[in-house]
Amino acid sequence: MSSLHTKKSKNLARKQRDIRLRAIVITLSLVLLTGFGLYLLPGKTGIETPLRMAESSPTPFKPDARFDKQFRDAALLLHRKKYVEALEAWEGLVEKAPQMPETWVNLGYTLLGLNRHQVAEKVFQKAISLRSSQANAYFGLALALEGQDKYSDAAFNMQAFVERSAKTDPYVKVAREKIRTLMNWAAERQSCEPEPPTGLNLVDNGMQGLSQGMTDDKGTE
Repeated sequence: MSSLHTKKSKNLARKQRDIRLRAIVITLSLVLLTGFGLYLLPGKTGIETPLRMAESSPTPFKPDARFDKQFRDAALLLHRKKYVEALEAWEGLVEKAPQMPETWVNLGYTLLGLNRHQVAEKVFQKAISLRSSQANAYFGLALALEGQDKYSDAAFNMQAFVERSAKTDPYVKVAREKIRTLMNWAAERQSCEPEPPTGLNLVDNGMQGLSQGMTDDKGTE
């Protein structure tokens, strides 16, 4: 009986991991294929509380069947682009499992769907701090930075996604193409920015102004 119980427990744990993996894959596919066409919408702003909980909770969370169902339901809301409802669902899951990086990643993608790029940036960074090998967190962080026109930083994190992903991952090719685009945008922005005046130019401009002032004084004598 004990060996049968152990076998059932192992099968249940494996099934739970597979469910979470499928939910994460669905989330990443949604982000890549549908884009983020929504304007900023109202919603809960309780992100800082789970952040503090994650810092003060050293014990890893052990999901049960109820949690897995809530996880699947939240992933389904995200898949259906019901971002406001998904936001509430993922925030609730983050509060229950603040040490689980997958919940933070999915919360981050939900925030991207709402165009909340700055908050999403913090959320993805939190996921990475919990698990530095969480590849899809780097992908999401790159998208959050791109949404804030931080193209160089976005390219850097997209490269981090590539380095932490399997070579057979189909999104690696997408990420590499995105890196080239981001670097081109960064180069274009840099070329359009005016060069700051050098110290010599400042001196020359000051001397010209002084000379002009002296000429004007002579003209008024």
